[in-house]
Amino acid sequence: MVTGGMVNSTTANATDNTVNILASMTLQGVNGASVPYGSTGTVSGNTLNIAAKDVTFQYGFYGVQNLNFYLPQGIASGDTMLTVTEGDLTGVTIGAAALTGVSLSKGDSVTLLHNANGLTGTPAAMKTITTPPKATSLTVDKSYTFNFAQTANDITATVGDVTESANEQAKSLVETRAATTTFINAGADMLSSQGFAQAANAVALEAAENAKNGAPVVQNVGGFTPFAAFGGSSMRAESGSYVNTKGFGLNIGFAREISNAQGRLLFGPMVEYGGGSYDSHLDDGTRGDGKSNYFGVGLMARQVNHDGFYYEGSLRGGRVSSDYRGNLDGLGAVEYDSASPYIAAHLGAGKVFSLGGGNSIDGYCKYFYSRQNGDDTTIHVAGAADEQGSFDAVDSHRIRIGARFTHKVNEKNSFYGGLAYQYEFKGDAQAHFSGNGVPSPSLKGSSGMLELGWQVKPGDGPLKLDLGVTGWAGKQRGGSVQLGATWTF
Repeated sequence: MVTGGMVNSTTANATDNTVNILASMTLQGVNGASVPYGSTGTVSGNTLNIAAKDVTFQYGFYGVQNLNFYLPQGIASGDTMLTVTEGDLTGVTIGAAALTGVSLSKGDSVTLLHNANGLTGTPAAMKTITTPPKATSLTVDKSYTFNFAQTANDITATVGDVTESANEQAKSLVETRAATTTFINAGADMLSSQGFAQAANAVALEAAENAKNGAPVVQNVGGFTPFAAFGGSSMRAESGSYVNTKGFGLNIGFAREISNAQGRLLFGPMVEYGGGSYDSHLDDGTRGDGKSNYFGVGLMARQVNHDGFYYEGSLRGGRVSSDYRGNLDGLGAVEYDSASPYIAAHLGAGKVFSLGGGNSIDGYCKYFYSRQNGDDTTIHVAGAADEQGSFDAVDSHRIRIGARFTHKVNEKNSFYGGLAYQYEFKGDAQAHFSGNGVPSPSLKGSSGMLELGWQVKPGDGPLKLDLGVTGWAGKQRGGSVQLGATWTF
């Protein structure tokens, strides 16, 4: 016998007790609550929950006011949940609901309660217990309503309507693609600012060193001077929900500059590596996290004319890898790994205006493009069978308009600050799981950027450093720190 509550005082109450039966078993019976015979106390609000089929009470249930049946995964039409030989239903409220994984069709019937000796009493009410839709896969939620009937020996629940809807939690898995696009785009941002700045510094520094030593003002043997840019960032991308990324990026390249009729052409090859960790959040509280990294190679070039006008571009390509770990209501732990090629490019134009007194202002417009190819992967679901995920390619188109003011203190120190506006035209991440579409996050929207920096040449050695900080607001929020370095041999 299982007793949900018992008191010995003749004036005490036995109320609001709950007994849960979660697996198939045979018991002597269940006493929801009891007080001594002749007590003036009350028995009320006591609940018996049955969440398994083939449960048997050799006798019955007593002192129960709420009898709830939660149909378990694997239940089929014609199954019986609870069998008793005793039990008075007078005043008892009976409810039924379907748990995650239930797969019944309209018209299917389940026996909730069976008594071969005949049921006694009439329930106060029989109703469908309203619960949130339950995920039956990564893409489908199901909710059930039931029609109830009582016969001499049985109470049955027959499926009335089955409502299917998109599983909004599946969007969490696609947020990973938004995170990896954010990392790839951060690499482009660093190359277009610190990368080009350090490439220009590298060739200028070497020319200055050669001039100081009385050598011809040309670059070293081989024609290329090394440079590097390193950055770290903590960003939030609003994607209809949001994704937090914390990562780093590294550019290492070799720059060369040649003169032409219009001015000077700066160009060279480079390699990039970056990545970090991310966590994604949906409005309903669903959370996912993982790591991502990318590696690629590229080319960069900038033409600077005599009148201060310049135009630039870069082309990069490589491979990006990522993983996802999360928990979805009703399905448990979900995880997958993914990898795909990427390509990215940017074009820009601007003009540097000299304001005198070591001051200048650089007005520019830049366009950025990146494409992360699609990928097919297996998604492991703890509470269901593995599913096949097909992630579409993610194309990002951004335009940025801004200006940077630079103040040259002396030959070794300069300070700069800038403002810019950026608009992402697309950035949609789409996917299909087991052939079904899922909600898509998007990076589309406006952002504002503020940057501050300091360029310094410590000592008399062949080294120059550039330390910059950048803050973002709008669709893209957060900040980054970048360190650039150039050296000659």
